[in-house]
Amino acid sequence: MSTGSGSIELGIAGTRLARAQLDTGSGDVELSLPPDAAFELLTDIGSGDLVCRFADARATVEHRLVVGYTRGSGGALIDVDTGSGSVIVRPAT
Repeated sequence: MSTGSGSIELGIAGTRLARAQLDTGSGDVELSLPPDAAFELLTDIGSGDLVCRFADARATVEHRLVVGYTRGSGGALIDVDTGSGSVIVRPAT
């Protein structure tokens, strides 16, 4: 899923997601995943914050910078690229 300018909000239900690639030139990306989701999230953020609201997710660090999170056995591979905007990953309610 890609947008040149604008935010992306994506809610995933169930455990069938294997891979997602999300790209926005300018805008936030908000992912809502099942509370028991296993995933590997990798990000490339030009300016903005990376927030993961899964308390048991492990940070992926490169050059002292958090660039993603892994939860569980890896599960779905989620790749997010935003030039200007924040990335928020949270459990669905």
